Amino acid sequence: MTPIAIKEMQDAKELAENIIATIHEPLIVLDGDLRVIVASPSFYSTFELNPKETEGVSIYELGNGQWDKLRELLENLLPQNTTVSRFEIEIGQRVMLLNARQIVRSLEKSRIILLACEDISKRKQAEEELIGIFKAKSTFTSMVSHELRTPLTSLKQSITLLAKGKLGKLNAEQKKFFDIAVRNLERLMCIINNVLDFQKFESGKMTYKMEENDIHVAIQETKEMIIYLIEKNHLEFIVETPDKLPKIIFDKVKIIQVLTNLIYNAIKATVKGSIKVKVSQIENFIQVAIQDTGCGIKHEDISKLFKEYEQLKRKDGGTGLGLVISQNIILAHHGKIWVESAYGNGTTVYFLLPIQTSVHL
Repeated sequence: MTPIAIKEMQDAKELAENIIATIHEPLIVLDGDLRVIVASPSFYSTFELNPKETEGVSIYELGNGQWDKLRELLENLLPQNTTVSRFEIEIGQRVMLLNARQIVRSLEKSRIILLACEDISKRKQAEEELIGIFKAKSTFTSMVSHELRTPLTSLKQSITLLAKGKLGKLNAEQKKFFDIAVRNLERLMCIINNVLDFQKFESGKMTYKMEENDIHVAIQETKEMIIYLIEKNHLEFIVETPDKLPKIIFDKVKIIQVLTNLIYNAIKATVKGSIKVKVSQIENFIQVAIQDTGCGIKHEDISKLFKEYEQLKRKDGGTGLGLVISQNIILAHHGKIWVESAYGNGTTVYFLLPIQTSVHL
């Protein structure tokens, strides 16, 4: 080997050593026999080792054998791959994320292995704590909602009977207050059901009964459920649908829930005028539009509509979950939902349902 070649090798070695020395994360270089060639200063400080007891030693012998867990990575995975990324393993009391790269040196017909380590112990602990908090919140919310729903259902039935005069004639003042009580109980039941549905979405436990249905029937059943509220607010309710629309596959109960949520939102936003439900076929989709003549939505507020627990200032409150739940339902049907509005000139909410013979959830 010429002096120039020797000098180039020395320069390359010095450069490599300087690069290793400046790396912030722990880095270790192994030879083909998995013995330590060199390691970065951060490796030594992190694992409380020193070069004398490390260099030339098999990695399996370091730290009282705690690195023996790397056998799967170094002897099974790495020989079959040039690189292995994000290999998670516990080393001592730490959870480490490892990236390994195998380099074959053609002249010496040997290989070296670069092994970079990232300590993710604190991150894993934080993730586990967040999961625990989420589970506790979910369990508490679900428990409280379930416990409230049963007595509220019974209370609503009793007050509804009284409001209808089934247990004795009421004067106008008494009926007025009973009607207010019924409305508030219905609102509270709606809030509880929305919270429970949202918990199902978050936990992935929402189920669907997908079968062939007629969108006309779903709209008619929704109208029957909500018409009393339309009439009470002295609004006109308009339904425009073509005579011939193909039957499509959807969960009728869930789509009625979407329609109810959207129409209820339209009622809350509309002081006078009308609520229109318009159905049309757009290529391979059935499009449903719920249009109101209400106050409209400011442009900057439209982006808030599909965020959980976000609600706009309206004449009646809620959880802010209705649109989030509706969006989840429509997306589960492989559809789309969006809002168009001009402040002061009403709002239209659109959703699409695909025309197809089967839906895979």
